[in-house]
Amino acid sequence: MKNDERVRPFSEVESVAALNSSHLAVALHQPEGENIFLSTADGGKSWTPTHVSNTFAGTLLVRNGEYWAFGIEYLGREHNPGGGYSAPVALHSPDARNWTHGVRATTEFQACTTQGCILPYGVIEVLYGESERIFSLPQNLPTTSKWAMVGTKVCIVDDGLECGSAIASNSPQPAPEDATSAMFQVAYNERYLDGCLECHLGVMTPDPAFAGRTFSLPGVVAAFTQRRDGTVEDVSVNGLPSKHLADEISGQISGWLLEPAHDGTATTPMRREVKLHVSCFAGFPGHAETANCSVRPAEGGSNVGPSVMVMK
Repeated sequence: MKNDERVRPFSEVESVAALNSSHLAVALHQPEGENIFLSTADGGKSWTPTHVSNTFAGTLLVRNGEYWAFGIEYLGREHNPGGGYSAPVALHSPDARNWTHGVRATTEFQACTTQGCILPYGVIEVLYGESERIFSLPQNLPTTSKWAMVGTKVCIVDDGLECGSAIASNSPQPAPEDATSAMFQVAYNERYLDGCLECHLGVMTPDPAFAGRTFSLPGVVAAFTQRRDGTVEDVSVNGLPSKHLADEISGQISGWLLEPAHDGTATTPMRREVKLHVSCFAGFPGHAETANCSVRPAEGGSNVGPSVMVMK
């Protein structure tokens, strides 16, 4: 499919899902653009691309014998080719070729599973079925991509396992008075480096010195020593104008866990680098609490960075 001109621009693999050993689908994303679905009905011998216009639905799941895709839909482009606005979208299909819109979500969501999607402020929204269902969670629970709900209980994996009650609601609960920027983000265990076991960088508070500014820095480099047991020490972050953010990133990287490196049969320390893209959002007007900074793996090329044996 890499030689198919319909597929070539869509270079990023977002999700893979399988109905069975013969029927599989892949969601591919065009950088800074839309996505397409590749599907096969013969176990991968042949593939068919399907483009759903004005859609970036990168999360692909299988539930009750159907493919489900979640993401955003770009609206108003026919009137304004350079803009428009986005709205959350749920799509489902029996074959990943003929897609039908599902229930319209209340607001943009993250961390979708076969049970539902997470919204800000401790809310789970279920979009499977004829109408949406809302569950309110304790607002002191973390929001991560690792969660599950059984009956009236929900458990979330962060640094540990935290559980609480899931209460059926008619509408999403409002933001608490002490809402923080962390409630607007979901922590993902992204692939920052080969060999990462637990490596994520959660939402961060902006530097007060840069309050009210939105900016994006793609050239940040973090270096650290990977100990023999896969834990991390001696973290340094370069390419940021803010010591505050550099310290926050260093602190989070210090908690990473990687597969131990080996020199023959013995484990060995390594000095490693990771390329990062740091973005800071000034917040919505009148809501300073929505300001936040996020970090993701830098785009383009391998993000493994140099690894140097450190003999101690």
